[in-house]
Amino acid sequence: MKKRILQLAWPVMVSSLLNTTFITIDLFWLGKLGEIEIAAVSIAGAIMGIIYPLAMTVSSGTLALIARFKGNDDPIGIENTIINSLLLSFVLSLFLFLSLFPFATQIVSLFKPEHSLIIYSSQYLRIMFIGLFFLIPYINTNAIYYAIGDTKTAMFIGIFVNITNIILDPILIFGLLGFDRMGIRGAAIASILSNLLGLIISVVILINRKVISLSLIKRTRITFRWIRRILNIGVPSSLQGITRPLTGTLLYRIISLYGTGAIAGFGIGVNILGWMFIYLNGFASASSILVGQHIGRGQHRKAESTIWHSANLGVGIQLLFSFLFFVFAPFIIKIFRM
Repeated sequence: MKKRILQLAWPVMVSSLLNTTFITIDLFWLGKLGEIEIAAVSIAGAIMGIIYPLAMTVSSGTLALIARFKGNDDPIGIENTIINSLLLSFVLSLFLFLSLFPFATQIVSLFKPEHSLIIYSSQYLRIMFIGLFFLIPYINTNAIYYAIGDTKTAMFIGIFVNITNIILDPILIFGLLGFDRMGIRGAAIASILSNLLGLIISVVILINRKVISLSLIKRTRITFRWIRRILNIGVPSSLQGITRPLTGTLLYRIISLYGTGAIAGFGIGVNILGWMFIYLNGFASASSILVGQHIGRGQHRKAESTIWHSANLGVGIQLLFSFLFFVFAPFIIKIFRM
């Protein structure tokens, strides 16, 4: 059982690592500009940390349902889930964009930072809010790959997306190769362009494998019943996922009382600690896939066993990484020296 969990989990861990490093890479390059830029992205990152679980509302339900239908050998259920989830991901993108984009400045102002931080963070956030139209569908296509057991394809796409972000970041931030120097805006633009590229590649591969096709769209019923099934699983999952980043966001409000330098330092620490959730996401996705398949086949004891094995693996690895971070904390922080 543990071997199967690890087989599914390690590509998801690599993908999670790559996703986590997006803002970390931004912090690294922006650290060359100064502490104001680092503090601004740290605040924006805390806000995006609350939005990401909401963005995963659709993907969580998609993964669970497809895995269950795959275990139950129900291709009709898989097809209906895929098409309805893709439509729902774009609807969710539009809803979040309309709810957040006009109020970027007011959201940042809740942290009571100095005026320059409000300007920089708002610039970064507005661009990232536009990027939700690419990010949420991209996350959902990853969930489709995970649910059908193809975690490696999502991993390789993630590697390509991350390399793109690493290349674009310094070019757009510092104005290399003839581009204008965009600073913090360049970091955000690099991120959303990378996610757009990932979405395009993901959809093209799904089409080539006939997982998505025009004939499938025509014969699939887009109904509120299927959308409700996805949301019934995804909404509780996303609300649970908000609790940790919400706590971190409240801490930012307290830290902001001590100035820009404190926000910058705290932001670096929070992003580093976020790396600890990389392998936990891997185990969570692997468990979701296997538990869904076991429940679909009526194998409830195997589903329970999968949960226990995954939990044991997660606790063991978390203890190891906690020790490593504690011992090498000063050396890790020096990487972001401003």
